[in-house]
Formats: sequence, structure tokens, C-alpha cells
Amino acid sequence: PSVAILVCGGPSIADPAIQHDLVMAIWRGGKVVTVNGAYEWCLKRNIRPAAAVMLDSREFNARFIARPVPECKYLLASQCHPDVFAALADHPVNMRCIWHASIDERQEEMLKPWLEKRPVVLCGGGGTVGLRALYLAHLSGYQRLHVYGMDRSYTDDRHHAFEQKLND
Repeated sequence: PSVAILVCGGPSIADPAIQHDLVMAIWRGGKVVTVNGAYEWCLKRNIRPAAAVMLDSREFNARFIARPVPECKYLLASQCHPDVFAALADHPVNMRCIWHASIDERQEEMLKPWLEKRPVVLCGGGGTVGLRALYLAHLSGYQRLHVYGMDRSYTDDRHHAFEQKLND
């Protein structure tokens, strides 16, 4: 069965034992799916994401994908800032997917005229990019999910395994 390894930015991924477990999961054939700043965190450790998920609409989030990886599929919420899409302008079109953050039936009803003209991905699953990434991984065909760094906790007053001043 195909395995997605979801890497989020929580402080637990800084733990060497967690990192070892992550690397072992990759060696066993799992495909890395990152969210936000975890993408660059992985690249700095020579971990190549198979996919990167973004949800946030803020302009400065384009920095999360400043170094596109040729083999990586980018799953971008339609509400992402235009700078995020611009950062991937030279990336192959077949390696980009736009999805809509679906909330409820009313939103789906509102989108119905567009859904009939052009297929789109409606993604429910929660209010955070990590929760949406779980749903998107499942929609992408992954049968098993391993999750790292989705702890939403603090370690020594750090909210992420890497510097992210916007959350201070």
C-alpha cells in the first residue's frame, strides 16, 4: 500500500529520534508531503517532498516554496495569494493542483455553476493546513498516513521546529 509521510512544522520534528523515524519511513518507500515551512525544513535536510500543500492566503507565504523541486506536486488552495502561484509559474502545469477549501454544502452549492464547467477539487477536513493535507493525501490515493510535527505544542517556548516569527 502507498504511504504518505506528512511533515508539519511542530517542534517535535526537531527531536533526533523523530527525525530518525522519519528517515526510516522514507527508506521504507513512503512519499513525503509537506505543509508550509516544513517544505524548506525538509529541503535543508536533503529530504525531497513528493508534494507540498498550502492553504493560507497571506502574501508572505510564497517564501515557503521559493525553491521549487521539479518532481514535487504543489497542492495549492485557490485562496492562496497570487505571489504563491507566481512562485511556481515555471513549474510544469501537470505538477500543480488547485483545490478549494470546502466548508459546507452552501459553499458547494455556490460553486455548482463552475463545477459543471470545469472539474475542481473540493477539500473539507478541518481548519488547518495539516488537517487538509491529510484529506488531500487520501484523495491522492495514499492508503496509509504517517504524521510528523503536527503537535501544535510548545517546546522550550518554540512553536515550530524552525524560525517562524509570524507565529511569535
